[in-house]
Amino acid sequence: MNNPKQKTCTVCGASISATASICKYCLKPQKTWKNRVITVATTLGAAALAASFIIHTISILPSARKVVFWREQLALIAFKMERYAPQNKILVASNNGDGPLLVSHVVIEGFSTTKNSSHFKHSFRVGKVVDPRNFLNYIKGKKRENHWKGLYVHNMNDAEWESIRSLASDKNDSRYRTEYFSANDLRYIQIREKYKSKKRVLRTYPAKGKVYYYSAKENAQKFIIFDVVACIIKLNEPYYSSAPESMVELNNGKYLDLN
Repeated sequence: MNNPKQKTCTVCGASISATASICKYCLKPQKTWKNRVITVATTLGAAALAASFIIHTISILPSARKVVFWREQLALIAFKMERYAPQNKILVASNNGDGPLLVSHVVIEGFSTTKNSSHFKHSFRVGKVVDPRNFLNYIKGKKRENHWKGLYVHNMNDAEWESIRSLASDKNDSRYRTEYFSANDLRYIQIREKYKSKKRVLRTYPAKGKVYYYSAKENAQKFIIFDVVACIIKLNEPYYSSAPESMVELNNGKYLDLN
């Protein structure tokens, strides 16, 4: 038989006095809305504590990662260099690492022809500091004169191409100009696609490049390697009858400038 002077705790189910507002066993209020308020307040408090812990952890993670896993990353975006004077140069790179980097110089090397004796090596100094999460935009050169312009060599057989490569490697031969691009340079890709759209095959030969830099943390010289593509331009000069027909395009007796 139920005891009219007793009631059941709404939380733990224990038998307590009918007039009790708090259970003597679980110490919980006997009014439902109070329990809900306590539950909500407890949940919110725990959530706030967890959020504070997460925010604090996130805020110290970069510093902690740098102490344990210091990262250095120089990424090449664009590169262009001309072989002989005025030897215009373009170097665009980004520092995706944790500390500043001193970009020292750039070296490219390869073979002007298929002969081992045609090995070349060119370099130029940069001497620029790049802060973390910043870009290096190095541009040096002169305004291109009209006689420096011309048409990129294309659509010729291997024997003709070998001959042009040999002529272009001669510093005293002013009819040709060699330009070096990084393989992912946007300007080179545009030139290649432009010639492709006109059903012309741009002739190129490969080389290798290195960008040297100094680490601020380790104070050591390092470098990144990139693929180089060499293109040859036939400059705007009087037509040479001995030159391959495919390397020139005439417009009223003059070369057509497609640059």
